[in-house]
Amino acid sequence: MLVGSNGLIHEPGHNIYNAYFTHVMSNAADVPIPEEVAKRICLPPDVRQPPGRPEKSRHKSILEKFADKKRPRKEHTCRICNHVGQNSTTCPLK
Repeated sequence: MLVGSNGLIHEPGHNIYNAYFTHVMSNAADVPIPEEVAKRICLPPDVRQPPGRPEKSRHKSILEKFADKKRPRKEHTCRICNHVGQNSTTCPLK
C-alpha cells in the first residue's frame, strides 16, 4: 500500500481494489440464457407440514386488533365507604 505525504492512500495502490468496487454482473437482462435452461419448468420444492399447531387461516383486520385491546377496566372502589378511586388502606373513614 502506498501512502502519500498527506497520509492518504496513493493512487497506484488504490487501483488494486478497484475491481471490488464495480458490479460483477452489470445487468441481469444483458446475460444470455441458454435454451435448455429456458425450457426447464421450475417447480416449487416439496413442503412438509411443520410440527405444532397450524396457524389460523383468517387474519384479523387492523380494526379488530385494536378493538380487542381496549377492554373496559374495572373501577376500583373502597371496601369501607365504596368510593371510586381509593382503597381500604387510604380510606379517610378508617
